[in-house]
Amino acid sequence: MRCVECRIKTSNVGTLKSQMSVHERFLESIWTDLKDYKKILNAIYPGTNWCGVGDVAKNATDYGTSVGTDKCCQEHDGCEIFITARDTKYGLTNYALYTVSDCACDQKFLQCMVDVAKSETAPKRDQYTAKDFGRIFFNIVNPKCLLQDYPSVCKKRVLGICVQYEKDTTQSKVWQFASGPEFPSL
Repeated sequence: MRCVECRIKTSNVGTLKSQMSVHERFLESIWTDLKDYKKILNAIYPGTNWCGVGDVAKNATDYGTSVGTDKCCQEHDGCEIFITARDTKYGLTNYALYTVSDCACDQKFLQCMVDVAKSETAPKRDQYTAKDFGRIFFNIVNPKCLLQDYPSVCKKRVLGICVQYEKDTTQSKVWQFASGPEFPSL
């Protein structure tokens, strides 16, 4: 924890832990519990080798029985702009339990899943898998995505709460979290 390291100059972990505030110990215990919870979620969707947390593929061409869906997930896994859980990049910290990817990658992933789900040539199982996993990923997990855009500034406040934002085009574009796309009803 950065704030603890700044205040306490010691290599003795026991001393460090005993000097942590109650608040810091509480936050550490929550993160430990969340990591245990995340282990439960470390699952790959049935019929795929690439859809879920990580992958179980033996190599880059090892797909499950839902090949079209698997290829969509594999391509999304290759997104070059991302922030893993509890990591900081691009001036942002991802506090989510999952990786946050570039909005363009998420949009491409969504379109790929919709295309497989609507495909008349894909096997029915693959169509179902794309539709089901797409709904789980986009509508239930509903991850934020990363967008490089002009900063948003408050345009209108009501009782001290910002109710309307606008882009400040006088500033440089910055990476920011944005709402991800939603999987459509098919």
